Amino acid sequence: MFNSLIQNVGHILTVIVTILIFMRPAPGARAVAVANIVAYLATPLVQNRVDYESPQWAILAVDVTLLAFITWVLMRERDLWLQITWGAMALTTLLHIAKALDPTLFARGYIGSLYVVYFAFLAGLAASLLPAARRPRPAPDTLP
Repeated sequence: MFNSLIQNVGHILTVIVTILIFMRPAPGARAVAVANIVAYLATPLVQNRVDYESPQWAILAVDVTLLAFITWVLMRERDLWLQITWGAMALTTLLHIAKALDPTLFARGYIGSLYVVYFAFLAGLAASLLPAARRPRPAPDTLP
């Protein structure tokens, strides 16, 4: 699981971003962070370690499930960070489809591109910590 620098950076950033999100009261971000951790932990369990040259069909299923969940959250919240996160997840899905359509794509480029897009996903998730990336909320009514 800790085979390369890019994987180690991904592990560290995932932990940091998740901890920071759980320190803030943002239910949508927390829900996406939990879903991401579930997908993050499931991915190595379903990875095809016998044939890296072929598309990672089981990982595609995990990623499509995460994309569907983020889409569901996006239908309820229109925050900018969520749109960025959704876009990165959609791009991840398209990378899997590209590999399926053209099996001659190099495995290293395919896997490497998934990591790069995952960093964009984490950046979108981390942006939920910025007030400007969240939709303004109406002030609660106060009683005199």
